[in-house]
Amino acid sequence: MNIQDNFFLVKKHFLNVNNIITMIVLILINIIIFSSLTVIAFYFSFKSNYQNDVLNRTLIVYNENNSDNKIINNINNVELVENVKYLNDIYRDAKLFDTKTLKGEIILHTLIDKNDVSIVYGRNIEKSGEVICPQNFYPHYFYANDEAQNTKIYKSLYVNGSDYIGKSFKVNSKNSDYDNQDFEFKIVGTYKPLYSSSTINTCYLSKKDYDLISAKNLGEITSTLVDGTTEVETVEWKDLFVRVNNYNNVENVKKDIELLGYKVSYAQSYDNDMVNIILYIPIFIVLIVIIISFCLLYNFIKKKVKKRYNYYGLLTAIGFKNKDIKKMEISENSVMYIFSFLLSFIIYFVIYHILINGLFAEIIFSNYIIKIPGAFILLVMILYLSLIIIETNLCIDRTLQKDIRISLGEN
Repeated sequence: MNIQDNFFLVKKHFLNVNNIITMIVLILINIIIFSSLTVIAFYFSFKSNYQNDVLNRTLIVYNENNSDNKIINNINNVELVENVKYLNDIYRDAKLFDTKTLKGEIILHTLIDKNDVSIVYGRNIEKSGEVICPQNFYPHYFYANDEAQNTKIYKSLYVNGSDYIGKSFKVNSKNSDYDNQDFEFKIVGTYKPLYSSSTINTCYLSKKDYDLISAKNLGEITSTLVDGTTEVETVEWKDLFVRVNNYNNVENVKKDIELLGYKVSYAQSYDNDMVNIILYIPIFIVLIVIIISFCLLYNFIKKKVKKRYNYYGLLTAIGFKNKDIKKMEISENSVMYIFSFLLSFIIYFVIYHILINGLFAEIIFSNYIIKIPGAFILLVMILYLSLIIIETNLCIDRTLQKDIRISLGEN
């Protein structure tokens, strides 16, 4: 049987009711599998990023007595000890990044260690008045509440950070020593985060510049005395943060610091059991769906072959061989699956982008990446095509073992 004859026979039966119903079922199955694989891929990406993120190997030490931190510095596996204020973000408007849609709003964060980031273009910070910004830069805020001005990320407002190297912007100081003075900062390079927690609108500056524009103290407590006069107490930044050299050493360092009499907490933590559910549930769903779909496909192919029993007899009578009938059925079933696969991927792709820019926008803003697991999706297609070939061969072999010519005589 030549290709043209095969194509004609496949085309003749392709859009029958059973094939259409099966394709609809396969589309739904594929979308569920693609979505589950996306969640699984995100889990492993999140887990890897979490353990490498410096904030997740950082401890907060409550230093109420303003003690010397040298003794903490000497503890094994302690990488550095700094005032906790340098973990705080500074939120500022930046007119340089204003657009017709949104105003320019960025986060300024202290670059504790130059190795926390990888410079893409330009250079790292070398002196006061310099900052580095993301290469894939979104210089606007994302607000995750219904009353906010903006609760989505606009792809069109992403900019190449390298286009702004050499340009400057001004930010207002909240340091009482400078009375709301504006300070200018020059972008000298772009970065991609390696071990640092940062949003897609975070620019890094030096500790000296952080002190220049941030509030001098943690706050003030105003008390009213018995005689009616008020007393203002300045609350200083006393607490410390301790960065541990490895995520696996965090617990030991925490215990060592507590033995010195300090209260210690995690800078950032998560419920490991809850996060693992992100992995277990989609794996369970994928396995169940694959098992069910294998059974459905086999039953579909088996019933279709039985219905075409007499049709195969006619084909045999006009000169078709068993291998030709197999080739025809495999071609039809494979084309049916590929067609449903393409449609399901298109639907999945549309849903993916809607969710990325909507429900999951806050995750993207926090610099986590939710990738389409292309390799695994391709593997699913290969798996199902292989299954279709095996099941079609099996069903055809069992059917053609009967004497088709006898069947024709009976009918």
